[in-house]
Amino acid sequence: MRRSPDLLPSLLIFVITVAVYVLSPVRISYDSAYALPLALSILRDGDMRLDEYAARIEPGDYRIFEANGHLYSGQTFGSSLAALPFVAAADLFYRVQSIDLEAHLISAPALELERLISSIFLASALVIFFRAARVLKLARTTALLLVLMIAFGTAVWSVFSRSFWTHSPAMLVLSVILLILLRAPEKPARVAWLAPLFVYLYFTRPNLILIGAVIAVYVWLEYRAYFVRFMVFGVIAALPVFALNWVEFGRLTSPYYSQFAFTDQPVQAAFAQFISPNRGLFVYSPFLAFFIVGVIHKLRRKQFTHLDAAILIAMLGTTAVYSVWQAWHSGHSYGNRFMADLLPFFFYWLVYFYAALKRMRAPVQTLVSLAFVISAGIGVAINGIGAAYWEGWKWNNYPVDVNQALERVWDWDDPAFLRFRLFYEHEDARRLSAVGDYQTAITIWTRTLVYEPLNTDMLIGRGEAYRAVGECQAAAADFELARVDAPSCP
Repeated sequence: MRRSPDLLPSLLIFVITVAVYVLSPVRISYDSAYALPLALSILRDGDMRLDEYAARIEPGDYRIFEANGHLYSGQTFGSSLAALPFVAAADLFYRVQSIDLEAHLISAPALELERLISSIFLASALVIFFRAARVLKLARTTALLLVLMIAFGTAVWSVFSRSFWTHSPAMLVLSVILLILLRAPEKPARVAWLAPLFVYLYFTRPNLILIGAVIAVYVWLEYRAYFVRFMVFGVIAALPVFALNWVEFGRLTSPYYSQFAFTDQPVQAAFAQFISPNRGLFVYSPFLAFFIVGVIHKLRRKQFTHLDAAILIAMLGTTAVYSVWQAWHSGHSYGNRFMADLLPFFFYWLVYFYAALKRMRAPVQTLVSLAFVISAGIGVAINGIGAAYWEGWKWNNYPVDVNQALERVWDWDDPAFLRFRLFYEHEDARRLSAVGDYQTAITIWTRTLVYEPLNTDMLIGRGEAYRAVGECQAAAADFELARVDAPSCP
């Protein structure tokens, strides 16, 4: 049997992205903290209760709620369902080593396992991106390069792969949806399978439900012969989940779906989604802005189809949903993780950007190509920083929690992607202190502690420097803040 020429690039995409994602240093567990414990609870107990993790759960944890005397995850459970085979394999692996995975998860989040599972989902999505580009007749090498730009120049690297967010399985599902839509003219019966995929999206990232509504209208317009089957498949997929929610909570959906609240600054939020220094999609991944060239290209050539309209409306509608939400700023994040949900659609338009590029005259083509390559390089640099340095993530907490100070999203004097410099300033201060230049070291640490006032290493370093120059009171204050015993002061 003849091997597909796309097989090798697909393998390269999968292996390279999984390796880079897993080896990147930053590991976090915010909203995803109970995704794997919930998966294990489903496997072992056949329910969605987290009572066995009560010892780990702190009072007031926003990720947990109590109902009918039991503890439940405050997040959606779609990612936990997707993780079931991986958690089952991990459970078996731990059992062979006489380790109880549940006990391990009770003591601490399984950060490495989260990152591995997320990386596999994202790498699989990127392989489907590549396949979608090939369906759209993009050259193999160009398709590979474009996929790698998405892989390393966006939140896929800096955010999604850092833990098992709901974004990871959602991106895989959206990429499959896009591929089915692209192949629908040849295989129209497959559009019926879009409905169960949208049901899964609803129970994973309900913010994306508008995409399902738009595509349902598209199926009605373009594939009406299969619309009844589409609806039946959707109902069949949704009924078991509604039944489960009814048994557990006495309602069709979990309490998570009643948390939506509106912001009083939707216009500012909409602009912030794209151009703010700390949440702007086009700031952290500037090459994505070239998607508009792809849109204009299809409009000018009068090739704008119903599918194009559906995708563009879905993008605009999802932007509106996120912009009117009280949590429009993505909570604690690096860049904009919400708008990054739309990456499969941005990718779709970037394929047509390449088509437009080929039709440009030489001087313009050269300039646009150069701008695109430079912007892609900026995206890779910025997102690489987010995957490699904790300092960008600490921006969310210091000097003031962004959840309580949304104006920080617009702070051009302190963008999160430049916080990595604190790492090197701290290293400089340590080096200077080691050679006896204590005053310069104290000056550097004092400046960096403005941004990270509770950084233990910096406080201890400055405290030691204060102690060396005889400023015992200042040294004691730093050691107290660092919660370590203060050594005697000469």
